[in-house]
Order: sequence, then C-alpha cells, then structure tokens
Amino acid sequence: LDTAQLTRLEGEQNLSLKKQEQVRLTTELADRRSEDLGEKAEAAKRTFERTRTKGRDYLRIREVLDTFATLEENDPMVEFGEKVAAMFSRITGQPTTLAFDGQLPASVERGGVQVPQDRLSQGANGALALALRLAMTQAYLAAGSGFIMLDDPLVNLDKHRMAQAAEIIRRFSEQAQLIFFTCHDEHAARLKQLA
Repeated sequence: LDTAQLTRLEGEQNLSLKKQEQVRLTTELADRRSEDLGEKAEAAKRTFERTRTKGRDYLRIREVLDTFATLEENDPMVEFGEKVAAMFSRITGQPTTLAFDGQLPASVERGGVQVPQDRLSQGANGALALALRLAMTQAYLAAGSGFIMLDDPLVNLDKHRMAQAAEIIRRFSEQAQLIFFTCHDEHAARLKQLA
C-alpha cells in the first residue's frame, strides 16, 4: 500500500509538472497559432487591398484630370480649382483657398492657416473628395454627356456639412444624371426631401 501511495504521489507530481509545462507552451504558442496568423494575414490583406484600390482611384482621377488639362480649346479645367474650393467652402462653412499640385489639392488654407490635404479630418477629407468628384464630373460633362455614381458621400459628414453637401448634390443633379448609393435611411430621406 505504501508503494502504491508513493507511486500515486510521484504520478501526481509528474502530472502537475506536465500541466505547468503545457500552460507554458500554450502561452508561448498562443500568439503563433495558425488560426491567429491566418486572421492577421487576412486583415493585413484587406487593409492592403483597400489602400491599393484607393491609390488606383487617385491615379485614375489624376489621369483624367491631366487629360482635361491638356485640351487646347475651351479648357474646362481653367476654373476647376475655383469650383472645388467654392464647393468645399460651402460644405465646410469656412472660406477656403486650395493650393494644387498638378490637378489634385496639395494643401488647404483657412483663416491664414495652411494644412496639407492629408492632415484634414475625415469629415473634411470627405467634403473635399465630394467637391473634387463633382467638379471633375462637371469638367468631363462639358465635352459630352454622362453621369456620376456616388457611394455614400455623406457618411463622414456632420449634420451641418451633410445638409450643405446634400444641397450641392441636389443642384448638381439638375445639370446631370446622378446615381446615389447609401445604406443609411436618413441620408436617402434627406435627399428625397430636397427633390
């Protein structure tokens, strides 16, 4: 009986040591599990794809704008910067001057303070993107017919900016066909109200 008890105690001690080793290994390997690595890789891939898509969009916009800038007759880009600044100022409610690097805004000046475009808030960037799209579409449509599709351009705007942007979109829709996608009922209702 004493031998059996001794064997049992040794087994329990050995089991305890094995459990401690298991906990240590589990803790060490927890960050390296294939599921976790797979999830991290998938998240990094999604972030990369979003960034690459955005970059491609900007390159396409620059290409179209550069094409317009090279037109000799009735250059619709002459007033492009002024149109973008006017729409942006109206949406944000602050007089704004834009400095362009080629055909894209490089900096925004408000109240004597100059800010690089990439330092704008998310809402201000959304307002600037909307102003750019609409002004670019006006320039493009000056030479022919077409339409514009907007995917939830009001989503990052506060209520005041949203109201101003919706009014600009409504006015634009009087000149050209505009297709507006949104998953926000209040945005759809706001635009229906203006129609």
